[in-house]
Amino acid sequence: MAILASLPGVRVEIIVDSAPLVEYDDEETPEQPKLVSRYVEAQAGATFAVKVSVDESRPTSQDLIVFLSVDGIFIQSTFISKARPSIWEALHLDSVKTKINSDWMKQALMFQKLATSKNHDLFSFIA
Repeated sequence: MAILASLPGVRVEIIVDSAPLVEYDDEETPEQPKLVSRYVEAQAGATFAVKVSVDESRPTSQDLIVFLSVDGIFIQSTFISKARPSIWEALHLDSVKTKINSDWMKQALMFQKLATSKNHDLFSFIA
């Protein structure tokens, strides 16, 4: 489960078949105050979900915005207000809506055949 030391109470998990996948440290990407990088073993063709959980240990002195991207592609954001922290416990994202021609389609998140890259600029938007 990906956790930032600077952001207690917030955790991120990749879920397959209702269970979180084992995460491994990404030794090639240096940790930064606002970035944690982990990897999971993925089976091509398996559907998955991204679960972002917030518990009561999250400091409520600040608002929180969660941006989710998969393979460097933005898919969703969520705002958690410091004024109403108790109304939000978890985001469970297992699909995205895509417009094809004039129709909106719901597409499951699915692992694809692995492609590797040495491009660390994928995380350049985090300052």
